Amino acid sequence: MRARVQKTTVMVVVPTILFLLLMLIGFDLYPVVSGNDELVIEQQAWLQVVRNEYLAKDILILAYRPATYHSQAVSDLQVILPGLQQTQTGLLKGDASLGLPNNPSDEVRQILQRAQSDYVPLVAALKVILAHSDGPVDPIQLNIVMMHEYPYSVTMAQLAILIQQQAEATNLHLLIIKISIKTLLLVVISAHYLFSGRKAFNRLVEIEEEAQKKQA
Repeated sequence: MRARVQKTTVMVVVPTILFLLLMLIGFDLYPVVSGNDELVIEQQAWLQVVRNEYLAKDILILAYRPATYHSQAVSDLQVILPGLQQTQTGLLKGDASLGLPNNPSDEVRQILQRAQSDYVPLVAALKVILAHSDGPVDPIQLNIVMMHEYPYSVTMAQLAILIQQQAEATNLHLLIIKISIKTLLLVVISAHYLFSGRKAFNRLVEIEEEAQKKQA
């Protein structure tokens, strides 16, 4: 009867241990399988902040610095502005070339929609200034750029920080789950040894000792 109970216990404990080990492996593989969408979004959001600052600086150069500085500023505008536009569209709708997903989370989408109120007039003003870069900067367009460039940068920085916080929260949850599984493994193995395994080992020792006595 005791042997049957021990056999049943082993048949329950071993699959349980294997299942918990498989869960641990699964949670270790989760960051690899889930991809790096959050990291890409965070990086591109910070890049938008940097691009925006460069564009604002170039506009101020065109408005207030001597003409000798204008060619580099115009060149920067021609290179950076398309990147700003492509990335903003990619953040909203996805862009495989940039590694951006086409299904951002609701929180990400809400922040991006909020950024549009500054992004749209900002880009429109930049395009007008770039189209007339051989002449004086229109003060109206300059004011539009100055009015919207800082709020846009703040919003995109908020997006990057949100993504970072979400990633940290996910990592913390994974850590808690893995610690819980490891603790459960220790409990299962310890309980099996205390209530069943130790008795089985002791019985094996007794059988071996009895066999040695008979041989002697």
